[in-house]
Amino acid sequence: TQFGAGIADVQEAIRFVKSHSAEYNVDPDKIALVGESAGGQLAAMAALRGGADTSVKAVVALYTPTDLVSLLKNSTYIPPQIRDSVRGTPFEGLVMAGLAQLSPIDNVRQGMPPFLFIHGTADSLVPFEQSSEMCDRMKKAGASCEIYPVPGGGHGIRWWESSPRLSTGYKLKMIQWLREELGPSDAATS
Repeated sequence: TQFGAGIADVQEAIRFVKSHSAEYNVDPDKIALVGESAGGQLAAMAALRGGADTSVKAVVALYTPTDLVSLLKNSTYIPPQIRDSVRGTPFEGLVMAGLAQLSPIDNVRQGMPPFLFIHGTADSLVPFEQSSEMCDRMKKAGASCEIYPVPGGGHGIRWWESSPRLSTGYKLKMIQWLREELGPSDAATS
């Protein structure tokens, strides 16, 4: 498998939508990417690595791993034997460099689209701090971002949906934020 092939797939999908925008009645200048967890990492990386042909207007990242190096070093979901087997070897450097290339936090740049991070504060798989640290890095680069914490939320909408207390706020926030970032639809202005 090619390293980063998923990112290229997302970028190809953006190109496809843009090239067929008239057919699908889509404004090619108002495309937003939305992704959950690993899908959020792919959406973020596609936006961060994109050129003019794959540019998007906004990104919504739900409980997205933004620092893969930190996850490898600190996650309790990775058995210590795996970390220990590569620690101090030349392979460790290659793995860390590869993970940094795929980590949105290490690919922040000026001119990147705005991001909305939606993240449960009790996420044990991808810590909430991943979104906070990414947003901090973006702000230092002059980029726009916002964090919507889901108090007590774990990793995944599936769990949020089982609690009426958690299930509506993030949806309303996402819709409101996308409307602000994308602007009025052509239908609303005509």
